[in-house]
Amino acid sequence: MRDTSVMLERAGRRFDMPEPAMDRLVRRRERKLRTQRIATIVASLVIAAVGIGSALLALREQGATQPAGGVSAPTTPGDGVAGVVLPTLAIGAGIVLLGVSALVIVRLRGRSALAAHGAIGAGTAPAHGPAAEPRTAPSEGGTEMDSKARQEIRIPSMQLPEVRPEKAGRPRLFRWLPFAGLVVAVGLVVMGVSLFAPSEPARLPTPVPLNAEAAIDELLATISSHDMQAAADLYAEDATMVTTDGSIPEVVQGRDTIRGALTSMNVSGDWTLERASDVIGRGRLAGYLELYHGTNWESTYGVTAFLFDEEGRIAGQATLYTSGPESAGTWIKPKAISKRVATIDELLATISTGNMDAAAELYAEDAIMVTTDGTTPDVYEGRNAIRGALTSMNQFGDLTLERASDVTIRGRLAGYLELYHGSGGWEGMYGVTAFLFDEQGRIAGQVTLYT
Repeated sequence: MRDTSVMLERAGRRFDMPEPAMDRLVRRRERKLRTQRIATIVASLVIAAVGIGSALLALREQGATQPAGGVSAPTTPGDGVAGVVLPTLAIGAGIVLLGVSALVIVRLRGRSALAAHGAIGAGTAPAHGPAAEPRTAPSEGGTEMDSKARQEIRIPSMQLPEVRPEKAGRPRLFRWLPFAGLVVAVGLVVMGVSLFAPSEPARLPTPVPLNAEAAIDELLATISSHDMQAAADLYAEDATMVTTDGSIPEVVQGRDTIRGALTSMNVSGDWTLERASDVIGRGRLAGYLELYHGTNWESTYGVTAFLFDEEGRIAGQATLYTSGPESAGTWIKPKAISKRVATIDELLATISTGNMDAAAELYAEDAIMVTTDGTTPDVYEGRNAIRGALTSMNQFGDLTLERASDVTIRGRLAGYLELYHGSGGWEGMYGVTAFLFDEQGRIAGQVTLYT
């Protein structure tokens, strides 16, 4: 008997006994709970990030300027409690509640896991089999084997979790309360953003009763049909027309004088105009690229800006034109287009930083800059004069320029809409600017019509 036990023990040492099933069950439960905690934390952080990101994005877009062609721009938040304090408190409370809700969810998950783990082993089930009772002396008639004392054998008991009844409704309340907090937090953030948002968009000056694009097309059609009387009637009585090819501009004032200038331009009788771009504009300003056709006009193109008065008539016109084979639109390469846009953006950036010397270096030595508000223009000849003009514009030191449209480019010409900011009456002003570039990519001519 002893030899058999020794042999069994030796054979058992050759094999690895599997872990107890109860230990594997406990570890599996712990892994599952740990995974749930991580998932809860990640979900809470995602919800918080979405809420905060939405608020910041909405506030950022609120101050963005509307692109060209728009007639409205968002207002800034109002002052005082209703405009600043309440939205700030709402957004702050929402963000705090998002964090608290995430923390509560994690804590409740952890507490429920501890409670479940503590319940294991609280109750003890009876052993699989009763302990063997010691043998008594054999009864009469038994054998000698029956009279021997038998070794007591016990089978280890397994602990089972104790089932504890819980109060009805309590687990469900704790389960949904944190998620309700998340919903309330997101609602507070949205409410704060809505309070920051303007209740009514501020309207830029838009007294023009007609569509600027339609008015421009009508002017081009009447000129192309050689009805200069009808074309002149589209101008205001005291309108001003400024035209230049990058040199000293020609200034024509008054409707009758403009009629005569249009008639002289059509001396060959076959002069026609064609709009070659979309109309860019804001408020009472509109600009576009145009092509000229006819004797003495072929291969000529220009950028024209109009300022309309209260009745929708043309109160001011500024045209920068040039000629060359690039009027067909196939001469300029994409790389040159990118370089033109980069030069314009660099000019606006250097002016906005107050570095007028660097801004002036972007102009040719003999460049000409013409600026007008629809009346007699200001003309600056040469780089030094342009540097002085830019410096005087920034006398308060806070002038900034912002490009508010795409750049319309054809050949050596480029035009765009720009906004002005700063002290000294610049805030709220806007203009259409056209540039003429030389062969080296410097600005040879500039015309700006602003209001």
